[in-house]
Amino acid sequence: VRADGRAAEGGRAADRGGGGGDARRQRSARQESCWDADSGYSFGLCCNSLWGERGLENCWNEAFSFERCCHFHAGTGNEMSLPLLDIEELHIAPAPHRVGHEPVLRLRQDLSKGAWTEQVPGFLWKQACAMHRWLEDLPDVLFRGRRILELGTGIGLLSLHAALRGGLVTGTDGSSRSLALARGNAELNLDPALAWNHLTWRLVRWEDAQSDESVRLLGLSGPYAVVICSALLYAPLAAIRHLVRLLWLATDDDSQILWGSGAVNDAAERAQKWSLLLRCFEVDEAIDAVAAGYTVVENTTVLRLRRRHRRRRRHAAVGSDGTPACE
Repeated sequence: VRADGRAAEGGRAADRGGGGGDARRQRSARQESCWDADSGYSFGLCCNSLWGERGLENCWNEAFSFERCCHFHAGTGNEMSLPLLDIEELHIAPAPHRVGHEPVLRLRQDLSKGAWTEQVPGFLWKQACAMHRWLEDLPDVLFRGRRILELGTGIGLLSLHAALRGGLVTGTDGSSRSLALARGNAELNLDPALAWNHLTWRLVRWEDAQSDESVRLLGLSGPYAVVICSALLYAPLAAIRHLVRLLWLATDDDSQILWGSGAVNDAAERAQKWSLLLRCFEVDEAIDAVAAGYTVVENTTVLRLRRRHRRRRRHAAVGSDGTPACE
């Protein structure tokens, strides 16, 4: 059904773009942005891999190319289209100051059907793009030769970036589908030596990692110098309690946690989850990601967290209320 719908849209796009390209010349003359509601051109139509590796050819001319419009470039706002539930492959271009140091990443998504909770880790999300742009701005010394853990790696964008910067990265997720996809994306984009020697993948469900012994049995070995967490507050409250405990077990007082805010519709629920995190960790730095140019998605924040110093720690043992322990 989707393919038939796309074919119908493609016919209309061909009509707009045919006849010597008059419609496309008018489009290039009146706008700088690739996408315009009045013209009928959209990311979902033009960039869909159902048409082939370069999307729908009728969308392109001398002013508008697949590379310009469909690659996720810094500052273009393409992340507003995310999540893209029917596009199999996305292209993430490096920020201008990283060009020559990193390739355009080809990231495949998992479009197979299933329960929504099973599908979520198989897509790229807005917050991951903002986190990626922030990581690009951080110095190489934060990554090179350092042990890095990502919790909730999804399709692998942030773990791949950290490995490209020289990090020794362990990417984790609670979804085996997600990990298979992330591993495939590493093989697709990285030199084999880099993929084998700088990236490890582990299936980690937070509730199974609540003690030093259980963490070791899952293949994790803290403390990590850096822990990357993108948009994890979407998880249920009980899972956030497990997450905080795992973060504590995976870090020490020198560790940095790079945290990206995610959409939580219920403000009271978000405050409750955030308060659990702040029992054991404190904010070193908070950055408005829109003002910094990392995204155009409003209310996106990226933060640097550290363990609370002992005298400021809101300590409580795990009790009947599930409060996370900071010891």
